[in-house]
Amino acid sequence: MSVQFKFFWVSAQNSSSIENDLNHFLSSVHVLKIQKEFVSNGSDSHFCILVEYIKSENQTSNSSTYKNSSSKKKVDYREILSPEDFSLYDTIRTWRKVVAQKEAVQLYTILTNEQMSIIAQKRINTLNGLKEIEGLGDTRIDKYGKEIIEIVVSETQKQEKNNK
Repeated sequence: MSVQFKFFWVSAQNSSSIENDLNHFLSSVHVLKIQKEFVSNGSDSHFCILVEYIKSENQTSNSSTYKNSSSKKKVDYREILSPEDFSLYDTIRTWRKVVAQKEAVQLYTILTNEQMSIIAQKRINTLNGLKEIEGLGDTRIDKYGKEIIEIVVSETQKQEKNNK
């Protein structure tokens, strides 16, 4: 999914219908950024609002909800990962959710589910190991790599301690 933009012009005098449209739109997408400017032009004064957004994963284009067009089947990682690997996967997933909310980005921009499963299965605990994962570039590794490695090392140590 790519970042998209939508403009709204809200009249300073009669704005109720546009406000409803704007509010409906904002509630149906994942908003990244909003820029507002007031344009003073006498009786034609208005607010110009630019919304930078990503369509939500559960949206369809006609009903303001986006339907994922890919034909990929959803994978239940609980079924394909060992209990220990799934525990690590779940810890990484929880961390990813917190970071995504903090940065106001989609989850997959940090790590995809498949990337997390590879990290969990292989117990990748080095930056070089992360570089071998398809789709993980230097930028994401520089930004998140140390935290991911800390999670892997910490979770692995906990599991080894519990298995003794």
